Amino acid sequence: MISKLQPLSKMTMTFLMALFSIWTWGQVNIIPTRTDVSGFTNWTDTNVAGTTYIQLLQATSSTITPSMNFDSYSGETLDFKARTFGGTTPAEILLTVSISVDNGANWTVLGTRTPTSTTLVSQTQFDLSSYSGNSVKIKFSVGGTNNSIGVGIDDIDIKGFVIPSNPPTITPSLQNGTVGTSFSYQVQATNSPSSYAVASGSNLPGGLSLNTSNGLISGTPTTAGTFATDITATNGAGTSAPTTINFTIAKGAQTLTGFTDQSKYLSSTPFAFPANTTNANLAITYASSNPAVATVSGNTITITGVGTSNITATQSGDNNWNAFSQQVVLTVANDPVTYNGVGRFEKITSLTDLTDGYYVMAYGSSQAMNNTYNSNNYLENSAINVISNSIVNPSSSIVWKIETNSTGKTIFNELSSKYVSYTGSSNSVQVVDNVTTDNQRWNITMNGGLFVFTNAAVNARVLQYNSSSPRFACYTASQQNLTLYKLVDSTTWNGSAWSNGNPDNKDVIITGVYSTTSQPIFTAKNITIKNGGVLEITSGNTIAATAVTVEDGGNLIQRDGSALSNTGAFNVLKNTTSALNKYVFWASPTVSQNMFGIYATAPQYVMTYDSTTDYYTTLSNPATSTPGVGYSIKMPAANATATFGGASAQPNNGNVAVTLNNTSTNKYNLIGNPYPSNLDLNAFYNANSSSLSSTFWFWDNTSNNVTTQTGNTTTNVGYATYNAAGSGTWTEAPSSSASHSGNSAAIGQGFIVEATGTTATFTNAMRVSTTGNTFNKLNGNDAGKFWLKLATPYGSHTTLAVNYEAGAQNTFDKFDSRAMGTGSDAFYSTVGTEKLVIQGKSPFTVDDVVPLGNKHFEAGNFIISLTQKEGIFNNGQAIYLHDKDLGTYTNLQSGSYSFSANAGEFTNRFEIVYKLGALATQEIGKTTFEVYRDGEDFAARNSKNIEKIEVFDASGRKVMELKPNTDYVKFKLQTKGMYILKAISAGREYTKKLIK
Repeated sequence: MISKLQPLSKMTMTFLMALFSIWTWGQVNIIPTRTDVSGFTNWTDTNVAGTTYIQLLQATSSTITPSMNFDSYSGETLDFKARTFGGTTPAEILLTVSISVDNGANWTVLGTRTPTSTTLVSQTQFDLSSYSGNSVKIKFSVGGTNNSIGVGIDDIDIKGFVIPSNPPTITPSLQNGTVGTSFSYQVQATNSPSSYAVASGSNLPGGLSLNTSNGLISGTPTTAGTFATDITATNGAGTSAPTTINFTIAKGAQTLTGFTDQSKYLSSTPFAFPANTTNANLAITYASSNPAVATVSGNTITITGVGTSNITATQSGDNNWNAFSQQVVLTVANDPVTYNGVGRFEKITSLTDLTDGYYVMAYGSSQAMNNTYNSNNYLENSAINVISNSIVNPSSSIVWKIETNSTGKTIFNELSSKYVSYTGSSNSVQVVDNVTTDNQRWNITMNGGLFVFTNAAVNARVLQYNSSSPRFACYTASQQNLTLYKLVDSTTWNGSAWSNGNPDNKDVIITGVYSTTSQPIFTAKNITIKNGGVLEITSGNTIAATAVTVEDGGNLIQRDGSALSNTGAFNVLKNTTSALNKYVFWASPTVSQNMFGIYATAPQYVMTYDSTTDYYTTLSNPATSTPGVGYSIKMPAANATATFGGASAQPNNGNVAVTLNNTSTNKYNLIGNPYPSNLDLNAFYNANSSSLSSTFWFWDNTSNNVTTQTGNTTTNVGYATYNAAGSGTWTEAPSSSASHSGNSAAIGQGFIVEATGTTATFTNAMRVSTTGNTFNKLNGNDAGKFWLKLATPYGSHTTLAVNYEAGAQNTFDKFDSRAMGTGSDAFYSTVGTEKLVIQGKSPFTVDDVVPLGNKHFEAGNFIISLTQKEGIFNNGQAIYLHDKDLGTYTNLQSGSYSFSANAGEFTNRFEIVYKLGALATQEIGKTTFEVYRDGEDFAARNSKNIEKIEVFDASGRKVMELKPNTDYVKFKLQTKGMYILKAISAGREYTKKLIK
């Protein structure tokens, strides 16, 4: 037995170098794979027969490889296939494999194999990694004597990992991170490093560490600033010179858990918000905008009155964390005040408001009358608090009812059914069981702000409070003010029925769709349109109310010839999830809105977009809105609720014409939805196609850290893109986690358009309430859409869309959308010289080809994946990504595609095709084996059965071995880190790098 010539430490080192190479991953052939007898003149054959595979039939039969230099490789292995030939006599079919390290002068038996099948089958692999030298040969031989019986062998394959001849070279890099946010960067190095190190005297930013085995820098930064860290890499040829990786770590964004909008009652006990639970663990300061509603002590909120108050949480930040400011809304209502389980009490201020219904009587500002009687049947007084002109917690015993009778209004006690009556002789108000004459019924009028109860017999008498005796009595002396509170019922429309009967003169809440096309008009007290609720007023109809509120997600739709008659406030509430100091695009749904007044705290900037300069113009406070014009507003607090409207506000309605600038080189304009309902973008484009291009851009400030507003056309970072031609198609802003669908813009939404004319007109016909998820439903067999995403190793991603539908052409047309611009990373399809983030194409054919372009800020490993699909692509139509550089085809319907690329822009590497020709079939066969993530698991699959899988950790230790003998297998890795998977399938070996 010839012993290993190289020491164990070198073997381990070279194994790891090969195992963790970034650029030369996987074993390579040491000699050409022998697949038949002919064509390998450097092999030494003795008494070998066969033309399609080698036949070894007698003791003198052998085949010997050419001389190999194992000193240039590590981890060498031998694979081959074998079969029986002519019979199964054991002595005749015993195949011996031997090795020589001195050019064939001496041989050592590696082992034997005994094939059992009449077809070629892969044999158990030989490990050759313990042998070295520059004159290594392998011999296959049999010891039988029968020239008709023996073995056949084929697909002889000797592989190894190349030992580098030069030390590694590390690529310098500039990396960006954020305090408190997970960070990961793979050091890029040549020549298969086996280890990495932080150079002496150098340090990584706080919170980051280097995996010395694989060169992965990861962790969560704890310190903001700029850092320069020198890294070295080592292989068998030596250690690289220290190379600087520069880090710019931005301050972290503080977040506060448990700080949300609150709804309380007046009697609610004090409650607490989090004391110091930002992710930076820094103390929070709270403030109330309305101490009459709530006061703040530390983090404890105490209710003081009815109404709303904006509670603001602030934290000034420090060297590592940005300042924090977030605002929530505290809404305080009177405790539930109902009669028979419904309604609220509202102060009567006008005689015209005095209608049939339930009332509470009160005098002054703090007392109400109870139906308690003394011995003389006088009505006794019972004190009860009155806050903000509302009755708090009146029991049913003080509720009185006014009903219409033959002579007017009559007041009586609801519980006892006893009327209030004037007796005449005692000059006092009494309660009697029966009223037999009209002069015992009291008519109610108003005089100088006082309610006057009179009858035909004593019309000079006024019902007033007698301060000397706690009772109501008839006097002509000085009068005390009496106030009545009317019980206002509420009723809710759920889309098919009212919860409490007819809505007239009630508070109306709409949670379903109510349209005067099929439902009657009504006159309400207050109308509240909840999230999901829709009030549609059709032509010729009027809905009347005191106040109207459209909550976030609700829709008020007016058609031409309709009217909303509100005598009180009109408000539209919009929730935002934007961070402090980010910009949002708003368009007012109400007439003459001061855009500085939509938040509880006035924003620092309200701006309009100037097409001529490609900059935003700052407006002064007040900034009165123009219908249909968009405004860019800097958020004064995180997640602040925007309220459009006010005490006498009115909604925008009817045709809204917006002037467009199309005379400058830059023809972009910031406009927006002018209605308190969603806007159908396709209908808007179709009506204005002579004045607008079909592409609309929506600012998505969640996808970037931009806190200054500059021009629109410099970069596509931050913009989601919508193409309104045909059925409409979205792509998300680069690196955005949002998901958009449908073809409507929400209430208040502003967006950028490119002008081709001078005017764009919004109309009531464009107003919709349908949610986006119900759109983009395609029918037929030649229409479909899909979205592709390119993910970078430094955490960003970009998306493109391809849309097949009737009306689109394969030349550049209105169905195509350019990026607003390309940033440092880009992913696009091309038509001629146009770079598109949405490409509309004529109805689908399987022969179509979509050229793609990709651009990278720096070198690394990238992933292309299919993120969404519709139409024919939901029915199994393959989407092949053709990598023309590597000659591979990957069906993105089955999994993503990983590739390495240098920094720069590439316009001819990738394309999308939908079928595989003869050449493509051969090429895809090379890469059918794939390993990918499946949730928390990994999955491996191949077009043929996988016989064996081995998984090694970063130290080279085998942590898993599977023999699935199926074409698909799932497995789980328990510990985070980098692993090497080696698999054998159909006689071939595959190696993959896994990162958990």
